[in-house]
Amino acid sequence: MKTGSLDVITLEVAVYDRHELVPGTTIAGPALFEEREPSCCVGPDCMVTVDARRNLIIDIDTGVLRDRC
Repeated sequence: MKTGSLDVITLEVAVYDRHELVPGTTIAGPALFEEREPSCCVGPDCMVTVDARRNLIIDIDTGVLRDRC
């Protein structure tokens, strides 16, 4: 895993190679998913799960930040 930042705000984000993620992997945002196609960036209040076909299923507004406050 690498780290990166979003241009809109300064924020430490985990950076993942999407093609190395296995089905069932669940990752809390903020995160950046790099791939050969366009990359995908999710915010800190999102949860990402990789399904059996390796699609990124993004749950927006999971309340992760609210639970941490």
